[in-house]
Amino acid sequence: MSLRGLKISNGDLAVRGDGQIELVSGPKRIEQDLNCWTLEPLKTDKLYPRFGSTLSRYIGAISSKENYGEIRSEVTRIVNNYMAYQQRRIEGSSAFDMHNVWTPDEVINAISIVRVVPEDINVQVEVEVETLSRSVNIIPLGSL
Repeated sequence: MSLRGLKISNGDLAVRGDGQIELVSGPKRIEQDLNCWTLEPLKTDKLYPRFGSTLSRYIGAISSKENYGEIRSEVTRIVNNYMAYQQRRIEGSSAFDMHNVWTPDEVINAISIVRVVPEDINVQVEVEVETLSRSVNIIPLGSL
């Protein structure tokens, strides 16, 4: 049996009507995790200094093709770091005979493409990933 992630809603744990904490799994878990990684400023986690991003510097910035390339590079860096983090956690759980913390639907195997799509004065960012189960998921990462 695999563990599931705790669902976050409006910056807090999501609680069902019966008082139980909601869980998130599958592609929605990847989406939630990557959104957390992109919203948190880089180097704010002392245990994992590569956690977080520099994407906040593009909020309110002049929209340009140069910025799009930088945003694409930063999202690629974030997803690659997340993949490395997943791998270390999986290897660590195996070494200590613990249950795996992700299902094959939740482990990113490859980045297919990072899209930066201009919309009015903002850009929408999404990443297409393939999981270990070979499913391809488009993960929206929000607007800058």
